[in-house]
Amino acid sequence: MTATLGVSTFILNLIMVLYGSETKPFPNPINLGKFYVGNVIMKWNQVIIAIAGILVAMY
Repeated sequence: MTATLGVSTFILNLIMVLYGSETKPFPNPINLGKFYVGNVIMKWNQVIIAIAGILVAMY
């Protein structure tokens, strides 16, 4: 278990050295648009993910 934590720390630090520690944006290849519910902005991707999560939880 100690070795696993050590290797994990090593890999995480190696990734930070190679790629930097700043946040990088993740591109959204499918933009389905957005809609407003009062003052809240909802994206259709979020709605689809929520529905899929509910369906998976039911079955």
